Amino acid sequence: MAKTTGRIPISHNPKKMLTMAAKVYKKHQDEGTTSPLLILDGTDWKAIGPTIDKALALHNEAEMHKKRMETAYRERDLLTSPISKGLKASRNLLKAINKNNPKRLTDWGFEVIDSVKRAKGDKTK
Repeated sequence: MAKTTGRIPISHNPKKMLTMAAKVYKKHQDEGTTSPLLILDGTDWKAIGPTIDKALALHNEAEMHKKRMETAYRERDLLTSPISKGLKASRNLLKAINKNNPKRLTDWGFEVIDSVKRAKGDKTK
């Protein structure tokens, strides 16, 4: 049977990566002056180690805000349907009342576009 050197992946998931880094840093601290990580060139665990907890806390805070954001969007979406229907009905009524001068709808906050709308699939300008 062939001997394998083994794959040792590092997760791209921030929480998993930070959790792994915390374990490596703890082991590095436990090893003290005998830690093989002391000979790394360009990586100073004394400098990056203390930032792991802060990065993990910021990640958890961001996840909390993400959940709050998703909840806020769902609640917003429940409110926007009747608002959109109200806008469409109001636009249609005001357009009917002002059929000879639709520009008056700008007084109500509507945008009036004078150009002709192209048919779907029409690629001509």
